[in-house]
Amino acid sequence: MPTREQAEGDLAREAKSATGTLSTLARGLAILEFVVRAGRLVRLRDVAERFGLDRSAALRFLRTLEAEGYISRHEAMKAYSIGPKLLALPRLPAAVEKMIEFSRPCLIDLARASGQMTHLGTLNGTHAILVEVVASNAPVAVKQAVGDLEPLYSSAVGKAIYAFLPEAERIAIGAQINFVAHTARTITGLAALEREAQDIRRTGVSFDRGEGNDQVSCIGCPVLDANGYPRASIGISFVSAHLAQPVDQRREDIAKVAAAARKIESLLFA
Repeated sequence: MPTREQAEGDLAREAKSATGTLSTLARGLAILEFVVRAGRLVRLRDVAERFGLDRSAALRFLRTLEAEGYISRHEAMKAYSIGPKLLALPRLPAAVEKMIEFSRPCLIDLARASGQMTHLGTLNGTHAILVEVVASNAPVAVKQAVGDLEPLYSSAVGKAIYAFLPEAERIAIGAQINFVAHTARTITGLAALEREAQDIRRTGVSFDRGEGNDQVSCIGCPVLDANGYPRASIGISFVSAHLAQPVDQRREDIAKVAAAARKIESLLFA
């Protein structure tokens, strides 16, 4: 049976351990909040300087958050962003919530005007993640859901974001893309994606011509902030078999998507 002195020593050690654990947890949560609020990719150096940590300590925090899925590491850029687990939580970061709040009425109007499903996506690694979806009332329509991941190389919303990224960020992300030929029309290499990105920057419009799924075609446009950075993209999706003309020739629908994107920009960034 332990003596009183031993028991008191054990309690002291437990108290010290608990205090240290709580302090570590608080620091980890603060670092997570820093990544969320940054609105950009965060580097190891940023975390170390912000919290007065040496690099090895900062790296341990970041690796733990990454292992749990709360942040994602972009290997080529050696930087971090919001991870899939955090994006899947019911409450999204404030910047995304604001984006959804201002975009939703525009998406609803676009769905009514086009008769198609509309969606809003934001950058998540080598994909665009859908953060808002408005369904179509048509009896036969494309079905998508919040949380769906759209590859940057084979989706209209993905291409719209990719094309307008700053060159250094675009090249770094492009190097990480795992190109998979989902259909005969899928872009399967970085050079081809860069050529299409150049066209998208020129026209301001992107297309999915049955590249992710033979049965689905899409039109997309970026949502750019005051600095021209693609904070999001919006799009509409069609059942390809119901189209009387190729999706990239549907001028009225292209104009509707572009107008909706510009309206969202004016609400958020003007």
